[in-house]
Amino acid sequence: MLELVRSSRDSRWTFFGILLKLLYPDAQCLARRRSRSMKTLPLFFRLILAFLSASILLSNAQIRSAAAGFAATLSAVNVSNAEPIPGTYVISGYLTDDGANSIASVHVYGINAGNPTVSALTQPDGSYSLVVSNGGWNISVDCADLNALGYSCAQDLFVNVSGEDVSDVDFAVSISPLQITTLFLPNATQNQFYRSTLAASGGQPPYRWALSLGSASLPSNLTLGTSNGVLSGTVTSPGMTYFIVQVSDAVERTASQVLAITVDPSINPGLVLTAPTRLANGRFQFTLDTTLGVNYTIEYSIALKVWIPILGLIGPGGPLTIVDPGASSDKQRFYRVEIGP
Repeated sequence: MLELVRSSRDSRWTFFGILLKLLYPDAQCLARRRSRSMKTLPLFFRLILAFLSASILLSNAQIRSAAAGFAATLSAVNVSNAEPIPGTYVISGYLTDDGANSIASVHVYGINAGNPTVSALTQPDGSYSLVVSNGGWNISVDCADLNALGYSCAQDLFVNVSGEDVSDVDFAVSISPLQITTLFLPNATQNQFYRSTLAASGGQPPYRWALSLGSASLPSNLTLGTSNGVLSGTVTSPGMTYFIVQVSDAVERTASQVLAITVDPSINPGLVLTAPTRLANGRFQFTLDTTLGVNYTIEYSIALKVWIPILGLIGPGGPLTIVDPGASSDKQRFYRVEIGP
């Protein structure tokens, strides 16, 4: 049997030779004539040998592949019961309004002099969690986030962490009163484009703007944007106008404010007054180049000492022909125009 093992060139035959020696005592000559022996074996033994040969032929590459697959399987195991990092604890709580409604998407901060600031965003149920270490922590809620949602700022809370988690660090905030913060409007200038934005605070945005019921109308050509509170337009008539604006929020709270806008006359209305000419009936005629909406007063004088008004009008815009009905008895007349109320 040992001779058979030593003479075999194929490791498979080392195993098969031992097996044949046990099962087929006359197989000692197989070491020298392997192919002949296979032919002389009964069919039963040849089938057994073929089956065993196919079963144990694993190459080194196949073994390495199987090992790699096993390692990959191990690396994919997710350890879900990992212990928390030693020395860290959790401060947790809720952010709600004074009606016990959860407030989401607001930043909460934890500040400790010896550690970096930690932060978290409140969840849809208003909860938050801060991972901290031992020591005293100042917990605050972002005031700008709250104001943007129409809430008042929250008072900071101080928490001392000493070897365990701290829960129920809760904040409750109230809805800020809705109010219009624009109290005065800049002046407008006649025939020039005007734009001014009204502002409000408190309540719960978005806001909607309108004139209050019973308010006077806005000056001609001036409009109020319902979604942005923008007053805009080109005002054609000088003067002062009072009106009442109203703002409403997302839950139909409202606030009102009386405002006034002053429209100054155009700095250069483009006044052009042509020289008078006498008509066949003895009256004087001249042309005035007017600006839309501007008030004009036309006066005359005989000796440039006393001026007497003869006509008042609101400019229609463009040239206007004027005839002095009482000039037929005078040899000469001087004319001038005053602009304004």
